[in-house]
Amino acid sequence: PPRPERLYRQCYNGTYRSDDRGENWAEITAGLPSDFGYAIAVCPSDPDSVFVIPEESQHMRTTAGRKLCVYRSGDGGRSWEPQTRGLPQENVYITVLREALATDGFDPCGVYFGTSSGHLFASRDLGAHWELLASFLPRILSVQVGVCE
Repeated sequence: PPRPERLYRQCYNGTYRSDDRGENWAEITAGLPSDFGYAIAVCPSDPDSVFVIPEESQHMRTTAGRKLCVYRSGDGGRSWEPQTRGLPQENVYITVLREALATDGFDPCGVYFGTSSGHLFASRDLGAHWELLASFLPRILSVQVGVCE
């Protein structure tokens, strides 16, 4: 909402940002472990805070490096930081699909994602710390966040 002209996309050949409603795109993949992935989400109150979960490749559709890692940028994709605290870091062979990563409107922004193995994770502090909310559910295809007042 603060910058409706700002768009992001992650696809088969990289991660991109547009600052003019999609007329022009700049690649922002530098700093990520791969140029392939599905899931991307933006903090609703801060258009510079974006989250992605890179996949290994088109041929090896699991998390990059066999680790579960959410990458966060606080500067619109100019730089990326891995957010791993509370996430498994060995022998992770899962996928996070296109609509399975979401954010909320709180301050700080909460981030949520579900995996192909049926695990649901949440962070209430911009990805700095993660907790497992549910496990061994059916494959999670989509995650939506609702805020009750």
